[in-house]
Amino acid sequence: MAQYDKSDLERRMAGAVESLKGDLSGLRTGRANVMLLDPVMVTVYGASMPLNQVATVSAPEPRMLSVQVWDKTNVGPVDKAIRSAGLGLNPITDGQTLRLPIPDLTEDRRKELAKLASKYAEGARIAVRNVRRDGMDNLKADEKKGEISEDERKRLETEVQKLTDSIIADIDAASRRGERKSSASKPGLSFCGHCPHPDLMATQAKSDLTSTAPVHGARHVAIIMDGNGRWAKKRLLPRIAGHRAGVEAVRRVARAARDMGLECLTLYAFSSENWKRPPGEVADLMGLLRHFIQADLDEFHANGVRLRVIGNYRVLDASLVDLIEAAVARTAANSGPVIAIALNYGAQDEMVRAAQQLAQRVARGEMRADEIGVETIGAALDTADLPPLDLLIRTSGEQRLSNFMLWQAAYAELYFTDMLWPDFGAAELGRALAAFRLRDRRFGGL
Repeated sequence: MAQYDKSDLERRMAGAVESLKGDLSGLRTGRANVMLLDPVMVTVYGASMPLNQVATVSAPEPRMLSVQVWDKTNVGPVDKAIRSAGLGLNPITDGQTLRLPIPDLTEDRRKELAKLASKYAEGARIAVRNVRRDGMDNLKADEKKGEISEDERKRLETEVQKLTDSIIADIDAASRRGERKSSASKPGLSFCGHCPHPDLMATQAKSDLTSTAPVHGARHVAIIMDGNGRWAKKRLLPRIAGHRAGVEAVRRVARAARDMGLECLTLYAFSSENWKRPPGEVADLMGLLRHFIQADLDEFHANGVRLRVIGNYRVLDASLVDLIEAAVARTAANSGPVIAIALNYGAQDEMVRAAQQLAQRVARGEMRADEIGVETIGAALDTADLPPLDLLIRTSGEQRLSNFMLWQAAYAELYFTDMLWPDFGAAELGRALAAFRLRDRRFGGL
């Protein structure tokens, strides 16, 4: 079997580019942005891990970041990691909370940001060249085994080099944009555009990339967020630590989805079967949901995001229901992407409720039974006003739908990754969308 796989090379190179853009998008020229700390790696529990896997990062003020460390024994390592990250930030420690004032945008600060952007870009170039090396090695191995001829190897090597040159050119362009914007006088500008690599997912021909339609073609992506417990177990942490890290992943992916041009992101937060879990864990999950809404609603609203909830959420605690409905109402008039949270959701229950609704309409004489079809059933589902589902992602290596969006997934593409949900971010979402673009969607036709 041939070792060379062009699609795999494209996905890996796209992942390097998306990781770079995630890093660059965190660099701001004057305002607090939680993504600024995404590159920070903390050495705890005998391993190096991202800051957002040991603490909650927020921006309570325009010029202040806050880091709430979950385990008090990790405060020192977190402080050290931030100071040594080259971001020019000096934490002020208050118990388990580290406050990070954003420095004034001086000329020296602009130079620091430009150097950091250049450092990130060089890391991406190295990653892409490593992928190229793997591709070249695989081609040589295939020739040696007789899978391809010498001429075919040379032709494919030229193809790999052209792909590498194209992607590195995109990295260079992103780096130049970062350096230019680091010299700009306006605060709040991010260093990179909002589209993935032109050859794989989007084009960056315009300077205002937020108006460019994404070439990956996906409008609606749904994610089964699996693996929080296993993530915590691997680190000898309580399950709640995994769920907290999972909330940080939600924040990362929600921002990345907006930047990648998705119209809708649906997240499987709590299934109708999750009530079988220990009461203490259920209470912790509901507490995290409450905190997430309270902490992140302002950011969602400021970015034009519309919050939606699907599932039978009204059976939850009355105060939580009020909080959810107030958040939905506050963002209802926004014109940006939709973040749909599947809460106390089960696809079978959703279809039962839709069938009951249609049966009641027939009983009232509002419609005939023979008028019920695919469109009328779809219109009775919780997702009736959302775009058709294009891509369904499941993390943690499991390959089943677990009663999630069964009707909507009829012709959706499926993407399974071994990555545990707390480790998921912009790079892996970029890889999933790159894979989606390569799929041949026939919808039952030829």
